[in-house]
Amino acid sequence: MTTELRHWQNSDAEILTEICNNTDRTFLTDALPFPYNEDYAAKRIEYCLTEEGKAGFYRAIVADGKVAGNIDAVVAGNGEAILGYYLSPDACGKGTATFAVKEFCRIAAENGIKLLTARVCRGNSASVRVLEKNGFSQTGILKDYPVKKTLRCDVLIFKKKL
Repeated sequence: MTTELRHWQNSDAEILTEICNNTDRTFLTDALPFPYNEDYAAKRIEYCLTEEGKAGFYRAIVADGKVAGNIDAVVAGNGEAILGYYLSPDACGKGTATFAVKEFCRIAAENGIKLLTARVCRGNSASVRVLEKNGFSQTGILKDYPVKKTLRCDVLIFKKKL
């Protein structure tokens, strides 16, 4: 499988809608609306294109030529940013997220980010593995943290100096 990261394109609204409606939402926050619609996808893509390099860095994860997920980092100031990512179910378990995080770390560093932080629910072992494979270290824990209206969990905090 070949994987690459690229900027979002306006023509990606349909596939972004499909991914967001089909991705495993077990550990995702309510910040990602459900159901997701093309109007929201189009606005999100426009935001990503407009705010690139200002509010954050936003990329489509492309696996074998097809958009398979999202990876982004919201700038928190002082050279720090908060990393997030999700994949379509058919892209999971194939090394796609591991590659995407590795490549995204390079992009973030090239754009002046010195420290990436990621937050992961304790039960999300796949995401923990992705971060650890990419040199992130657990630096803290938020006990019984409200991740969404219906989920509280221990949130593991991972960091990586770039």
